[in-house]
This record gives sequence, structure tokens and C-alpha cells, in this order.
Amino acid sequence: MDKSYCILMSIYNKTTEKELSQSIDSMLNQTLKASQFIIVCDGSISEEIEGILLEFVERFPELFWIIKLEQNVGLAAALNEGIKVAKYELIARMDSDDISLPDRCRQQVQLFWENPELALVGTAARDFNGDVNQVSGKIRLKPESHEEIIKEMRRNNPFIHSTVMFKKSVVLECGGYDNSLRRRQDYDLFSKIVSRGYRAANIREPLLLFRVDDNFIDRNRNRETCDARLTVQKRIWRRGECSIGDYLYVFLAMKISPMVSSGLYKRIYSLIKNSKG
Repeated sequence: MDKSYCILMSIYNKTTEKELSQSIDSMLNQTLKASQFIIVCDGSISEEIEGILLEFVERFPELFWIIKLEQNVGLAAALNEGIKVAKYELIARMDSDDISLPDRCRQQVQLFWENPELALVGTAARDFNGDVNQVSGKIRLKPESHEEIIKEMRRNNPFIHSTVMFKKSVVLECGGYDNSLRRRQDYDLFSKIVSRGYRAANIREPLLLFRVDDNFIDRNRNRETCDARLTVQKRIWRRGECSIGDYLYVFLAMKISPMVSSGLYKRIYSLIKNSKG
């Protein structure tokens, strides 16, 4: 297998200059360098962000591919546009506000090299809020083996989206990200990949710093997010990959979650997270 890979990122009008620069720099500083860096501009962006992109393009003209979409089409459609122009089989996803540690991509490519049957590889992550120098001691763990991933998939997303590296050919065969979903597109895609018999894994070491701001929890339990989560869960159930009990568990959680007060929900979330960390 060729050890070349490309990076795939999407930005939009709420992307901030500092966060974007930190995120891009973290991928440029990988111990195994990327051969292509695709950034999809999902609709209009500020002049400041335009300036940052121009600076990187001028510094690395052979590396950066900037795709500009006239209208905001959503993350799924934007990423699909980026996947189309990827030159290499291995694609590393990256969000414009997270930070990858230097050895992330080398370790992922090495795992693909050692296990050619793999189609999808994620990693663990550490949370941080605002200041990259103030990283949480708790690790955001995900199941490591393929068998553990299948089990986790019954009720939860077993991957952190901005940590994953996947094979372009497999993603295209599975239809790519679903453009009809404005949320939980990653969970839907990953479940399709696993459902078709492709192998997946997570690296247990935290190789990404995952930005969690004060509104992170509330955004992930609003009505739109919960409805999208149920749509994906129903698809998993209809494919026979979870039981009716699993589906009902998620159904009740998604219906109750938006009704719980923000303070109580955050306390419950913190208890669950700490019990897993």
C-alpha cells in the first residue's frame, strides 16, 4: 500500500482565524507529511480567512487544494466534494477547530500498512476548551478492536469524526456522506462501512486535541441533532445491526434529552464521561 495520504477539511463562515491556523499547522507538522491538503469552503467566508488560506497556498502551492462552494451546502455535501478530488486512497479527516498531535497520521498510515483489510481507523482524543495549553486529563476513549466497534455501533458512534482516516474507494462504494443529514453524517457513514463487512479499528492513544466549548453539550442535544441521531439509529436497526431494545434505548434518550435542563444534563454527562475515562 502507498503510504501517501491527503487531508480533508471543511470550513464555513463561523470558522475563526486562530483556530483554523492552529488546526492547519498541526497537520503540517505531522511526522509523516501529507501529499495533498484539501480545504472545502462551504459557502462564503471572511476576508481574514481568505487571507489565511492564500498565505498557506503561497507557502505550499503543490500541497493545498482549495474548493469554494457558492452556497452553504452542509458538512456532508462539502466533504463529498472534497473526496472527489482526493488523489490518494487514504484520507485523513480534520476539523478546523481541533488539533492533531504530530504522530497521529503516521500511526494511522502504519496501521493501514500492517493491516491492508482495514478501511477505517480512528484514535482516542483529549478534550480542551479554548487554551490548547489547558488540556483535560480525561481521555475520550473509543473501542479499539473491530469486534468492540461492532458492539458499540449498536447504540453509539464508535469514532471521533475528526480523528478518522479512511479509504476513499470504500467511502465512495458506500455512497459517501449522506447529503440529506445536517447532523450525525459521520455516524451514518461509519455504520454503512462496517455493515458492508469492512474492517475498522481505533488507536487507543489520544492523538488529537478535541475542542469542547461551553455550548458543546447543548449543541449535541438540540432537537435537530437528536432527530438526525434517530434517523441513523433507525437505519442501523433496519439493517439488522441492532436489536429493537437498542433502538428503543436510543429513541427514549433522544426524546428525553432536549427536555432535561441544561445544568442537570451537563452533570449527568460529566458523570458518564468520567466513569468511562
